[in-house]
Amino acid sequence: MYKWDASTGLVPLGAVAWARVGAPAISQDGNTVSFANITINTRPELGALQTPVIVTYKQGVEKMVFRNQLSGNGWVRNHLSPDGTFLLGGKMGASGQTANAARYNLNTGLVDVVPDPAGIDFVSYGGISLSGEHKLFLEGGEWSVGNYYQKGNGDMVPVPLWLVQGLSANGQFVLGEAACDSQGKAGICTAVWNTSSQEVQEVGYFRPTGMNQDASLIVGNGWSDIPGAKVWDAFNGVREFAAVLAQHGAESTGWSNFQGLTVSPDGNYIAGFGTNPYGERKPFVVRIIPECRGF
Repeated sequence: MYKWDASTGLVPLGAVAWARVGAPAISQDGNTVSFANITINTRPELGALQTPVIVTYKQGVEKMVFRNQLSGNGWVRNHLSPDGTFLLGGKMGASGQTANAARYNLNTGLVDVVPDPAGIDFVSYGGISLSGEHKLFLEGGEWSVGNYYQKGNGDMVPVPLWLVQGLSANGQFVLGEAACDSQGKAGICTAVWNTSSQEVQEVGYFRPTGMNQDASLIVGNGWSDIPGAKVWDAFNGVREFAAVLAQHGAESTGWSNFQGLTVSPDGNYIAGFGTNPYGERKPFVVRIIPECRGF
């Protein structure tokens, strides 16, 4: 894994133990980064439950979390608390299936399971605010609409989005997908649900993968007709990630096929993965200070 900073350039942070990685998550300070393992069984001699599901770099130290400790939603998506303390996902039952929403403490190695409310069967955490007062829970999985936002008072509110991707660090916005007509392209677009006003705002014609603390900066992947990693903000609209890197002076010559972006709550760090100049699929972290008017 590599980290790029304007003052230090490209710095290697460690080596991921498999060739295919995805669904990154990053903490507020950029020092904790996690990646999901999308190769279902990289260690067949250990059994499926002992296959690493998430690899985390906390202050440069690698830590692997296994499927029998915590599963990401669908074993692919993973979520990280804004302060970098918890991995959010589900606790697997004896049958090997995710049973309850749970969080894994990266400092202690302990797992807290969230009891299901009456009439709701949570399978995974979807996000948590920086204060810890607001939470996002996935019932039928992120692909369905059966997901809930928990207010600070404990009330559960259904989320009117598909493919829910996370909760903003301030607890006010949920990121996902909705039917839309963006730039004349009818279909599925990135959308943000405001938990206060209950309004859904269409953002753009791409698939979301991450947002900052107030949903003013959103990243994602393009559809097949407009491929490539995308960055959105209200000032600039949707832009190509490679163009944003070039604008901020990040040396990315030879890198291609950027995917799976996520952004830290403060908007200063973007993590993702791409193909390096040697043809290798590698994760990375980029630190870029946003401009005063748009990223």
